[in-house]
Amino acid sequence: MSDRYRVAGEEVPEAEPEVFPDSDGGGEGVGDGGPGEESAEGAPGIGRARARPAHKGKKSLANGRPVGSHYPFDFRLRLVKLHTEESIPVSEIAQETGVAQDTVREWLVRYRSGGEAGLHPGYSGRPGREQIPGAVKRAMADAKRAEPTWGVTKISQ
Repeated sequence: MSDRYRVAGEEVPEAEPEVFPDSDGGGEGVGDGGPGEESAEGAPGIGRARARPAHKGKKSLANGRPVGSHYPFDFRLRLVKLHTEESIPVSEIAQETGVAQDTVREWLVRYRSGGEAGLHPGYSGRPGREQIPGAVKRAMADAKRAEPTWGVTKISQ
């Protein structure tokens, strides 16, 4: 990852190159697993496609963040304040940090509507739906037991 996408002071682990184990060490003589032959275990010989080893650990995006992870709250707040307090354009913030412009804009909308609380992961900005009171639920269940053929419209009347 180039330095222009990194935020100053943040460490991003570099990905190690993938290493494939060598074959069983045999040469390419007759009957020792050369091209077109299979070894004694039934695996393809040298020159054949080999299955890649399974990845151990989580996959990462180009910016070093694990797939499916959230940006930390402090990071979101810092980027929002760069725009709101220091008037740095969203495009420049996105380019320097590697965060998509749409993501930064979404954080700005959430910050303006919900303040700092709007930047926490999982914030939706909407109140939960109003629950039906227990007494009404019991009355609906009683009506359905008394008249099983009644539907929602009839019970609600």
